[in-house]
Amino acid sequence: TTEDVASSSTAVSSLLSSAGYADVDSGAVSGIALTALTGNGTWQYSTDSGANWFSVGTVSSSSALLLSATAQIRYMPDSANGETATFSFRAWDQTSGTATSGATKGLADTSTTGGSSAFSTNNAQASLTVSSVNDAPTVGSTVGGQSATKDAAFSFTVPGGTFVDVDSGDTLTLSATQSDGSPLPSWLAFNPSTRTFSGTPGNADVGNLTIRVTATDGSNASVSTTFGLTVNNSNLPPVVSVPVADQSVAQNGSFSFTVPAGTFTDPDTGDTLTLSATQSDGSPLPGWLAFNPSTRTFSGTPGNADVGNLTIRVTATDGSNASVSTTFGLVVTGSSVDNSNNVDNGNPEFKVSGTGPTLPGAAPAPTITVASNAPITLGALFAPTPLGSLNTGGMADNTTVTSAIFQSAQSGPQTSNVPTSQVASAFGLSAASGGASRFESSLGSFPSFNNGGAMGGSSSLAGVFSGLNLPALSPMAVFSGGSWRDISINAANTGNEGRLTTPSVGAAMEFAPGLERQLRHIGDMESQRLDAIEQALVALGQYDIKQADRDQNNSERQQG
Repeated sequence: TTEDVASSSTAVSSLLSSAGYADVDSGAVSGIALTALTGNGTWQYSTDSGANWFSVGTVSSSSALLLSATAQIRYMPDSANGETATFSFRAWDQTSGTATSGATKGLADTSTTGGSSAFSTNNAQASLTVSSVNDAPTVGSTVGGQSATKDAAFSFTVPGGTFVDVDSGDTLTLSATQSDGSPLPSWLAFNPSTRTFSGTPGNADVGNLTIRVTATDGSNASVSTTFGLTVNNSNLPPVVSVPVADQSVAQNGSFSFTVPAGTFTDPDTGDTLTLSATQSDGSPLPGWLAFNPSTRTFSGTPGNADVGNLTIRVTATDGSNASVSTTFGLVVTGSSVDNSNNVDNGNPEFKVSGTGPTLPGAAPAPTITVASNAPITLGALFAPTPLGSLNTGGMADNTTVTSAIFQSAQSGPQTSNVPTSQVASAFGLSAASGGASRFESSLGSFPSFNNGGAMGGSSSLAGVFSGLNLPALSPMAVFSGGSWRDISINAANTGNEGRLTTPSVGAAMEFAPGLERQLRHIGDMESQRLDAIEQALVALGQYDIKQADRDQNNSERQQG
């Protein structure tokens, strides 16, 4: 028979006949006592003509299975390997013991044989040849799931015992594919002799695989099993793919710029980038400039103080906090409007300290406040308020007087209106009180007023003054509109220029140039020169009041 098929049954009587059984006692009943078995399969018996079969089980000479002559015996191979199976027996005349019937086994001790015993002296043996039939290998144990990491070496050996083959001496050869039969991915290799997978997956290999391993025997019979292989991602930082072009915006202009898509890329599949922005040194963006990370957009409106160059750093950060940055230049240009004559809000360049017994009050003391980009024009700063109402404020202790630019205290009434379109302020000298007004620089120092001195200083409101040694009552000049212009002091009280008048208390006055011509915005060391103002101030202490009266009377007679 073959290893996969039960042998044909053989009657006990046939075994006795083949063994040459004979009994000297006439009419003796025959049978056998099974004393030993060999084989990887199972010896079976039947006592009902093969309707039911039972395993012989374990037998020995002291516990032999008793079968009558009508019983049958067969062999059931183990379906694994070919072999020769045998059993040993003695003839039994049934004079003692009970024959097996169905599942009820009759057992006997056959140690005593021959003579008057029930068992033959000789022992016989029957054998059966079982032919080998190839058996396919089987899966002995499953393979657990595996994992690999992108850009990291992977190695895995299929455990021994994963496949088994019942055929003795059969050699198994392993192979591997993907579960659908397609080849392994290019990054993954399999060595059949060592049962080992190895390789290094890349970014494109991130994901899940199902690997099939097949064992094939020498007769080409095979069996397969599968296991999962997950390739995990390892973070790579984002990179700058396209630099950002430099940008520019004009002062007071609306600025909007969106960082182009594709400026940053991330080699990791599915990674999300978050943008942020600072100045290149890591400091925050200037107050006028905002950045919206979700739209990648910069926006804002720079002012005059923001004119200049910026370097903006944009940073892209991935989900693992890896980042990369790029920078671009942002130039804020000056306004196309000529702001050279603009006036900044601020404090006056000059203040007046009074030494007279009575100081005028001010409600309130005048200050200068102008709108952004407001040009200097005649009357623009103080209109419609006449300059005559802009008086200097003072302190009760008679030590300090706050003033507007070139606005002086007066200790007596002014008899004539001062033309507001031309005259900025008046310098007064109180002859009646004997006091004098003294002008000082807000910067903390100011030269004495004399023919050899010079006025100097700077502020955000007025230019740098320098005096020239000119004769008394010389026309004063101001640099305005790119050229020097004369401003007359008309002692004859004619025309529309600032007039020299004599208040009732006898105070003489001299006039400075128009305020709108004095002021000039200073930026990047730009300065304005105002000539001859020193001489006008010096003349304040030299002009003869009586001469002024005579000149005025002569003028009135001429006009009359």
